[in-house]
Amino acid sequence: MSVLTGLIKAEHLLGGVMIKAEFNEEDHPRDENGKFTESGGGGKDIVKTEAIFPVTDDIPDFRAYKEEIKMNAMVSQLVATQSTLNMNGVKEKISNKSKRGGIEVIADGNRYLILDGHHSAAAAKLSGDMFVLVHIIGTTQGVKS
Repeated sequence: MSVLTGLIKAEHLLGGVMIKAEFNEEDHPRDENGKFTESGGGGKDIVKTEAIFPVTDDIPDFRAYKEEIKMNAMVSQLVATQSTLNMNGVKEKISNKSKRGGIEVIADGNRYLILDGHHSAAAAKLSGDMFVLVHIIGTTQGVKS
């Protein structure tokens, strides 16, 4: 198996929508089966996301919007889709709010499923923020399951 390093530009087909992501592979190590390990970014500061947010690995089909909708959502309505968080990244975003990136979500009833921005969302919640700016890229409304 080859080891990927450097800046990776990934495209994932998620809910019928191509999601583009860019990350440094060295910060996200994988095991021999290609799955992300929990030791990314130093290992000792990795926590289970469920300690901060409810978590689901069941991302329903959704209808993508032509343009994302930006709005403030209640932090209590966010649901994570990532099982672990590197607390070093969260702490950095707590201490420097300007480092918080956009939080991309899917609207699913009265909750928002986080697709990207888990560390920023966790920083907002741990800072006591009641609301956070989200970028809604799609909805499950009107999609047959």
